[in-house]
Amino acid sequence: MYLSQLLWVIVFSVGCIQGVFLCIILFSLPSSNKTALRLLALVVAGAALMIGEELIEVSRSSEQIPHVIGSTMLIPLLLGPWVFLYCQCLALDRQRLRKQDYLHFLPFFFFAIDLLHYYLLPGNEKLAVINVGLFTKDTKMLVLLVFKAIHLFIYLFLSLQIIRSYKQSTPAQNTNTPRHQQVIWTGRILFLMTVCLAIMYGILCMSILGYEPHVDSDHVGSLILTSLIYLLAFTAIKHPVLLSGIEQFRDIHREISQASTSSISYQSSSLDMKLKKDYLGLLLNYMEEDKPYRNSNIRLDDIAQALAIPSHHLSQVINEQLGVNFNEFVNAYRVEEVKQKLLNPSHAHLNILALAFDAGFNSKTSFNRIFKQFTGKTPSLYKSHGHSQKNEPKRALWYFEHSGTKL
Repeated sequence: MYLSQLLWVIVFSVGCIQGVFLCIILFSLPSSNKTALRLLALVVAGAALMIGEELIEVSRSSEQIPHVIGSTMLIPLLLGPWVFLYCQCLALDRQRLRKQDYLHFLPFFFFAIDLLHYYLLPGNEKLAVINVGLFTKDTKMLVLLVFKAIHLFIYLFLSLQIIRSYKQSTPAQNTNTPRHQQVIWTGRILFLMTVCLAIMYGILCMSILGYEPHVDSDHVGSLILTSLIYLLAFTAIKHPVLLSGIEQFRDIHREISQASTSSISYQSSSLDMKLKKDYLGLLLNYMEEDKPYRNSNIRLDDIAQALAIPSHHLSQVINEQLGVNFNEFVNAYRVEEVKQKLLNPSHAHLNILALAFDAGFNSKTSFNRIFKQFTGKTPSLYKSHGHSQKNEPKRALWYFEHSGTKL
């Protein structure tokens, strides 16, 4: 095996393996929008299959498993609709596909039926068909090739338009939400994918027209898909909020970490009781007046810096004086603000999720979970029973002054 061939085998092997692994992860993750996450998993699965076929070709294993040859040539007719529907579900927050959405897959089924005679050929006859140049000389295959390219670029263009419309219609206060970040990230990936595929199809056109580029277009295409899979995996690891469903695990992990921190005894602390009460007064006044909890990324260090209090002292005050950890403390204010707005007729025109984002929550899943843990009701149920809640105290501090009301 030549060195260049060995390098291609290694690259496509790791790409295929990473694609399969990422696909399994995406399918298994719980999410507030499972349809979007599973469509993304299908995109990754399709890319992994195409890389796998190219791996078999570069490793010279086609003769041993001839039925693999051409098995993924129709997958591009699925990738476009999958990406498009993923963008729709993500940007429009659609939880399931509609019946008319399945019409996008008609070209795939049409060509699959048309090529059924090829797929049913015995292995030796398939090899013979390939050897006479079916994929480069047959008019029908050239028509399919051109159609696949146009079809894919149309869907990529429509997907980018969905993202563009979402960005233009999103209020400024919602641009820091996980959903918005995910849409922006998807748009960047799709733009990069469009540029790379344009290069690949340019190389392919050169080959068809008789020019001999120094690189195989199939190799370039599989290399692009491999790079995109690794870019997706790297981004998901570095910024887990960009994948639906991971945010809730990050929230839970953060709460567990904070809870364990709150159990520290602080025996060596130099804070006396008077200073603790002074710090607590400053903190509560700051939360009531400046409302820093509306920042979904607020950290203990940010508040400590704003109040000129050492962060470990501020943590001690919250834990010892209020009996909660930092996340519980901040979420109490967020929940209280949402509650008051739900009972306020002047905010009746706003949906509940918009109120949650305004109050500092950064995902629908964590908001619903935390709101119900505070109130014992879902946000919609709390709103419908609003008349019975009007006598509740207005300050979030009330939660910390009554036992049994903490998270």
